[in-house]
Amino acid sequence: MDGAKVELLETDTDGDALHQGYIAITPIHLDLTHHAFIEELDRWELWHDKQLAL
Repeated sequence: MDGAKVELLETDTDGDALHQGYIAITPIHLDLTHHAFIEELDRWELWHDKQLAL
């Protein structure tokens, strides 16, 4: 990245760690499952649930 350096006003942040020469690893896990809809989805007759007669 390029540009003018900006003074960091916050400490104990990822930006502060990078500024001090460390790496910053932020564990993020997003569960976007619509859990309330799973039972409804189970009732759907989806094509892959049926056996195909050849």
